[in-house]
Amino acid sequence: MVRTAFDCREIIKALTSYDYRIVDRTGSHVKLRLDRDDVDTVRNVTVPLTSRDEIGPSTYRSLADQCGATDFHE
Repeated sequence: MVRTAFDCREIIKALTSYDYRIVDRTGSHVKLRLDRDDVDTVRNVTVPLTSRDEIGPSTYRSLADQCGATDFHE
């Protein structure tokens, strides 16, 4: 079974493993940026830091859109 629930720290860890870097933390949000020469656009992603164990599906979709994912289930 594919895992579909992650907490915010796991998402930040996964994004940093894909060369995103943390550029700011304001309140309960962490901003990450992907700025590489082989990628034609700069991608900015804002991840909410929540006290809950899981982030909801609508937030997953938003994060996937911000990352430029063409298929949400990837």
